[in-house]
Amino acid sequence: RDEGPLPELFSIHRAEVAKLESFGAFCKLSGFRKQGLLHISQLSNSRVEAEDIPHIVAVGDDIFVKVISVDEAAGKISLSMKLVSQGDGHDLDPTHAEAQAEGE
Repeated sequence: RDEGPLPELFSIHRAEVAKLESFGAFCKLSGFRKQGLLHISQLSNSRVEAEDIPHIVAVGDDIFVKVISVDEAAGKISLSMKLVSQGDGHDLDPTHAEAQAEGE
């Protein structure tokens, strides 16, 4: 099954929270078929516990995310919410230094 193209590394996207898990949230990226994982460590600059996730994001929420890693072979996309201004989608990590460190 063709999942279509994957988003470009370090690109910013609007996304809709599709499903919450104890380890983060799966998000539908606007314009892409494949969902990305917003890991619990990428929700906020402060530590987040599993029970706090629903207080930060909820299914159906419209958020801004940055692609911090793309595994083309596995078709996996890792996302960050903390590296993007949730007000206007502005990249808070324009040199991608944090994204590179987080995506490894």
